[in-house]
Amino acid sequence: MSPFVRIQSKDPDSNSDLHYSWIGSEALNEKGDIVSSYQAESVFSINELTGDVFVIGELDRELVQTIKLQVAVEDFAAELEQQVRI
Repeated sequence: MSPFVRIQSKDPDSNSDLHYSWIGSEALNEKGDIVSSYQAESVFSINELTGDVFVIGELDRELVQTIKLQVAVEDFAAELEQQVRI
């Protein structure tokens, strides 16, 4: 199965370990109204290591015209800043 889109992020650190995940979605009908019953996460899948997004379910154009997906990227190798008290 080929992805329909790849989300990419860059980190200037040489030891980055980027992971992608869903943080939300919004489905709209042709009038622009939110379709609250639509579960975009059951129609799309994201590879947490590559950012590849796949269609894994059926898209219903009569029910939903626009789907907005929100994705987060986190660097699992990020060095945490130390807390300093003054």
